[in-house]
Amino acid sequence: MENQPHPISQPILVTGATGMIGSALVRRLIKEEKEVHVFVLPYDNIPIAWEGKVHIHWGDISEFRYVEKAIEACHTIFHMAALVGDWGSRQLFQRINVDGTNHVLELANSQNKRVIITTGVAVYGSDLQRFVCTEERPHGEPVGYYSQSLQAQERIAQKFILKKNLPCTIVRPSTVYGPGGRTWVYGMLDAIKAGPTILGDGNQNAGLVHVDNVVEMLLTVARSPKSIGQVYNICDEDSISWKTYQTDLAKAAKLPLPRSFPKEIAWTLGNIQEWIWKGLNLQDRPHFTLEAVNRIMSNHRIPIDKVKKDLGYKPLKTYSEGIKELKEYLKLTYLKKD
Repeated sequence: MENQPHPISQPILVTGATGMIGSALVRRLIKEEKEVHVFVLPYDNIPIAWEGKVHIHWGDISEFRYVEKAIEACHTIFHMAALVGDWGSRQLFQRINVDGTNHVLELANSQNKRVIITTGVAVYGSDLQRFVCTEERPHGEPVGYYSQSLQAQERIAQKFILKKNLPCTIVRPSTVYGPGGRTWVYGMLDAIKAGPTILGDGNQNAGLVHVDNVVEMLLTVARSPKSIGQVYNICDEDSISWKTYQTDLAKAAKLPLPRSFPKEIAWTLGNIQEWIWKGLNLQDRPHFTLEAVNRIMSNHRIPIDKVKKDLGYKPLKTYSEGIKELKEYLKLTYLKKD
């Protein structure tokens, strides 16, 4: 039947394989004894555990010739190579997220590859603050270069799906946390140390999703022909507030409890700071960026009814399990730095 799981066609290529989601996916694929290829930057650190188990392709996702070489030997592509974050130049987001995605999909289309591309709930833009964001909701007003680039990624993917019949699925992770988290773990800890990070009372739903649940979702999608041409949200259903998550994170890292700040003033400061930083061409991110403020002031309502109904997706970890694991991880990493 159409909705029955199928084996994932091998070899499997993971772009952005040293990122948080990519590395967790590679670990899972190795555990399942799949033939795994990875596409990574020349200066990326490669885990020792990959030795002898992973085929490595070095290169920059924005350079066509390197992508072409990596893709030609594989049948299924998980495309996750991206600049993820709330600060950076328009040119850099364009080169990596938009041009890189176009290279991957153009080559996949010419060689009839299966593609699963991850974007993110940032495509909903400012609508995250106001609406329940089902997959059917159009892209909202972007609040920065990052959300603009994710929207552009999806437009490219939809073009290939609708006009070229590329067997592609778009997956939109929400606020991903867990071991190795650069944005919502280490980045959040840095922000907590630097200034206030709870906006308003902090009771807004953070829209958390554990990285292992994202991986489970990606594999569920890849195994189902029914997912081809579809867009799916992925978010946990525990409804954990920003205040709860940030407090748990701060305690795990032995930091002072996060401080609060008025939402409306944070939004104004984000506008002002971005204008100053861009005008002076400053590279370090300001404390308040519009991308970050939009996410943290939003009460995330990201339903996953569609993937549960279509594909029978079930999460692997609850928040209590995930935060316990993260605390142990921070003991061995973050706290060891001191």
